[in-house]
Order: sequence, then C-alpha cells, then structure tokens
Amino acid sequence: MKDSKVKEIVEKVFEKAKETSVHDSKNALCNHVADSCNLSYKTLERLYGKYIEKNGENSKQSENTVDELCRYLGYISYSDYLGKRKMGEGLKRGGRTWKLLIGVSLLLILVALIYYQIFDQRCMTWTGKEYVKVGCSSSQQNEVEPLDTFRMERMKKEEVKPSTTFFNEETGEALYWYYKSDNNTVEFFTSPGLHPLHKKTLKAVTPYIIEKYVPKHNYNPSSFVN
Repeated sequence: MKDSKVKEIVEKVFEKAKETSVHDSKNALCNHVADSCNLSYKTLERLYGKYIEKNGENSKQSENTVDELCRYLGYISYSDYLGKRKMGEGLKRGGRTWKLLIGVSLLLILVALIYYQIFDQRCMTWTGKEYVKVGCSSSQQNEVEPLDTFRMERMKKEEVKPSTTFFNEETGEALYWYYKSDNNTVEFFTSPGLHPLHKKTLKAVTPYIIEKYVPKHNYNPSSFVN
C-alpha cells in the first residue's frame, strides 16, 4: 500500500480525534484513539510522530494497523476506504461521474413529465354533472375511462325547467337527451350517447317526456302569493 495513502488515513484519524477529544495534545489524542480501536498507545504515538510531526521515521505499517485505522474512520477495511474514496471523488462537483449522474437524472425527470402529460393525463371521469380530465393511474370513486375531448366538452347533466329550450327552433331537433331509471327518475343531458354511469343509450326528449317529467311548478311555499 502507498505510504501517501497511509499518511492520508492517519491525518484523518487524528482530525477525527480532535473533534471528540477534550484535549488536542499528542498524548491526549493517542490515548483517545487507543480507547476507541484495537491499536496500542505506542503504535499510535509512532504513527503520530511519522505522519503528523514528520520525524523522518521510515518504518512501514502493517496491513492490520491500516485496516484498524480505517475501521476507526467508519470503514470496513483499507480496501473499503479506497473504494468509497474513489466513488466520492467521482461525485465531486464538476467530476465526470457527477455530470453523468445529473444528466441521467434530468433525462428521467423529462421522461416522467412527458409520460404524465401524454399518457397519464389522457383519461377522464364522471363527477355526477360533467366529465373532468384526470390521470389514467389516479384513484377515483367513479370509473376512469379514455379521454374523449368532444364528449367531455359536450356531455353535461342539467336540471331542466319548463322555460328550457328543448328543441332547435329552426330544425325542431332535440337539444336534450334523457335517461329514465327503474324508479321513474329522469335525468337530462346535453349530448346523445351512453349514460356516463349506467352505459345505457340516452334517448332524445319528446313533448310527451317534457309534459310528464318536467314539473310546471316546484311547489315551494315562497312561490305562492299570500
């Protein structure tokens, strides 16, 4: 292993010790580290002298000693330290890996937005009075169906009254369509087609239906003259 790497590790060990030790003297720091790992005070004192004080000692460090120093720093071993250090360097701002990571992230976001706009939002659901645009993956109380812009804009459920214009004045064609349920309740819609919930074909209004199911008076007490 390179001595420069060992020096780097030793410097980090004593920097970490300074952050948690009450005193920052050589003796205090060596004792502090020794209490937290399986290295003796003498070994740490020798390391401090060589790499911190630069006393010129040329002895090489054993693999076990360096592994123990790395464990003190939170790594599994010296090889683990090297691997994660290399990964960290790649992620530094401006690094090649960092730029690649940013580029991939932006691409994924763009793809997600395109999918959401083009595919996921191409559905609609019935609110009880009209269709509204929703995401195809959304959870709705009523059925979600493929978007039909023409139907969504034209199909409305309306409360009608005698003054409602039910027929085209020029052609006489119906302007409303109705659905009668089993209990004789009638609903009126502004567009032909299937009932939004029951999927039954709506029928064009007729004078008979208007006469029978459109009340001429709502019988509210306030509508009568005292």
